Amino acid sequence: MSASQCEQGDYKAITLSENIPSAVKLNEEQHLVDQQDKGRWTKQLAFVGYGATMGSAIPAGYCVGVMNSPAVFMREWCNQTLIDRYDWHLSETGINILWSAIVSVFLISGAIGSLTGAKVANRFGRRSSYLYCGFFFITSAILFFTCRMMRSVEALIIARLLAGLAAGLSTACLPMYLAEVAPLSMRGALGVFCPIGLTVGVLVAQILSLRTVFGNADQWHIALSLYIIIVLICYAPMKYYPESPKWLYIMKGDKEGARQQLEKLRGNVDANVIKREMLAMEVEANVESQASSYGDVLKDPKLRLPLILVCAFQGGQQLSGINAVCIQVVSTDQLL
Repeated sequence: MSASQCEQGDYKAITLSENIPSAVKLNEEQHLVDQQDKGRWTKQLAFVGYGATMGSAIPAGYCVGVMNSPAVFMREWCNQTLIDRYDWHLSETGINILWSAIVSVFLISGAIGSLTGAKVANRFGRRSSYLYCGFFFITSAILFFTCRMMRSVEALIIARLLAGLAAGLSTACLPMYLAEVAPLSMRGALGVFCPIGLTVGVLVAQILSLRTVFGNADQWHIALSLYIIIVLICYAPMKYYPESPKWLYIMKGDKEGARQQLEKLRGNVDANVIKREMLAMEVEANVESQASSYGDVLKDPKLRLPLILVCAFQGGQQLSGINAVCIQVVSTDQLL
């Protein structure tokens, strides 16, 4: 055996001996986190959790449900607008195709937003990605409100596209943001904020878009844009929203910045709590550097069943027709 081979063998042995205590230490630290750091609500954590949910998840759900009740009046407006501006006389089939495009562009851009959300959040940060959602929501709301006055079907389509993009980014970035600012023992609690916010948004949209409220021939544009109020309220104190400590530590390598954000989020806690979370992020950073590819995940038998279950739940939810119920129930009822 050569000297270089001996040195390599000694190096591997030393590395292995160092990794074993690290793994044991990690398990001990994880046990301490589970037993000692039960997590608690602080003013900063509650501010972030409720503010981010109300500013992104509720508007996303609102945009899903608001098109239902005023659909009849919006179709008539689209048809009349095309006649007045372009002298286009659409058949019933043409109107149906146009309306389908207006509705479906939200879902298409939503899919794009959700698929690119992780990359946006990793590159620009969780807080900045949340800011982009607000920009798209506000812009789309302005277009929703002004499209009727401008007599522009194009503005309505662009507004739907931007709203879908914002909704897709929200559903991808918000759960990530909330999970990373929450203590380990509270990630489940904050994790349900996003789906609850979406559901509340659909409910509020169904109420405000009733024909006796704003979902009539003269006020449907108000119904479509009302979510801008809650978006502006929640995004006004944007500078007080903390950045994700995990993103600062793992993606930017800013250990001191991550520590400062943790101290703000956790409030007056023992220094060991912050130390344990910093240690957990350090270990996770090492794991991230050795992350597997999509192919490795698909080939791993241990991950195959969880992956199938997750895909089955998500696919089953979408195939249940929930989007058709929220968006097209009025039109479907008329056909029946």
